[in-house]
Amino acid sequence: MNRFTAIDFETANKYQLSACALGIVVFEDGMEIMRKSFLIKPPSPYDYFDPTNVRIHQITSSMVSLSPSFYEVFPIIEPYLRDSIIIAHNADFDLGILRALIAHFHCELPPMFYGCTVQLSRKAFEGLTNYKLNTVAEALGFPLNHHDALSDALACANIMLTTMMGMNEFNVLNCFNDLGVNIKQII
Repeated sequence: MNRFTAIDFETANKYQLSACALGIVVFEDGMEIMRKSFLIKPPSPYDYFDPTNVRIHQITSSMVSLSPSFYEVFPIIEPYLRDSIIIAHNADFDLGILRALIAHFHCELPPMFYGCTVQLSRKAFEGLTNYKLNTVAEALGFPLNHHDALSDALACANIMLTTMMGMNEFNVLNCFNDLGVNIKQII
């Protein structure tokens, strides 16, 4: 498979259904084919903006008050999720949000697969002080506006691309397999 889709969610509070931003970057055959960010209005009662989360990502309830719901965003992103390996940094967090939103809004999605760039980074870039997104991005020389969903998704995509180039392996599945990193099923 030569297509991967990097995603990153930001949440309004501790609940997965409180997603308030999504960044998505898609690469096919090593070329970027799509880059988009969305502010998302969380469904009630998950639409409370915890001050701690707001401090982290600077997104407020007034900023998303007129934004679409995930249900309205899903038809735009679904073609890029289909027939792609989904990647995220700390993927269980972001894919948990995606799964929760798909279930909540009764969106249809075929079984899909995802990989984690934290796990990939641990194998491909041994010796870093930690494997947080900002640490890996800095070590690899990528700009990052941390906790901006699009910037985080782009950094994740760049980690994937750098790993692939370093291995001279341009098949996403082979790259994960060669490093001994598991690919998991979304649904």
